[in-house]
Amino acid sequence: MIHSHLLLELQDQVASAGGEFWRQRAAADSTAEDRIEQTWLSLAGRIQPATQNEGSQNQPPREEKKRVAAIFAAASILAVACLLVWLGPKPAAAPPAWGWQASGVLAEDATAPDYLRNLAVAANDWFKKRPATAADLAIRIGQFRAGCSRIMLAEHRPLAEADQQWLVDRCRVWAGKLDGSLIDTESGRSIEEVRGEVDETVRRLISALETRADELSVN
Repeated sequence: MIHSHLLLELQDQVASAGGEFWRQRAAADSTAEDRIEQTWLSLAGRIQPATQNEGSQNQPPREEKKRVAAIFAAASILAVACLLVWLGPKPAAAPPAWGWQASGVLAEDATAPDYLRNLAVAANDWFKKRPATAADLAIRIGQFRAGCSRIMLAEHRPLAEADQQWLVDRCRVWAGKLDGSLIDTESGRSIEEVRGEVDETVRRLISALETRADELSVN
C-alpha cells in the first residue's frame, strides 16, 4: 500500500462523521462492546509480530515502516467495517408460511379423507387476514396462488390415482381464478370487489374438498 495514510484518514472520517450515530447504536446493542473487544484482540495478535520486528532494529528500513503503517491502517478499516456490520440493521424475518404453503399440510401419513380435509382447513387461512390496500391484496393472492402450484406438483400419496387427478384438475381451475383476480387487482379494480371474488373462490374450493372427503369416508 503506497498511500496507506489515506486509509487512516478514511477510517477517521467514517468513525468521526458518524460518531453520534454509532454511539447510539452501540448503546442499544448490549453485546456490541464484547464483540468489538474480541475483534480488536484478534487484530492485535496479527499486528503484534510486525510491530515487534520494527522495534528490534534501531533504524527500521523505510519499506518496513510503510508495511507496518499499512497493517495498522488495514486493521483500523477492518475494525470499522466490523462495527458497521454488527451495528447495522438486522435482516427482517421471513413471514410465516400459511395456507397450502404451511408445513404439515401435505401429511403423507393421513388417510385420504383427512388429507383432503387438511387442505380445506389450510385454505381457510385466507380469511385470517383482510388486506386493505391493493399492494397487500396482490401479495396475499400471490401467496395463495403459490400454494396452488405446490398442490399441483405434489405427489399426494394418501390419495388414489383418480383422486390425485381430481385434486390437480380442480386446483388448476382455482389457480386460474386466482390469476384473474390478481390481474384485476393490479389493473386497479376495486379492492372490495376483488377480495369478495377471492373469498367466493376460496369458499367454493373448501366446499369441494370437504365434499370429496365425505364421499371417500363413505366408500
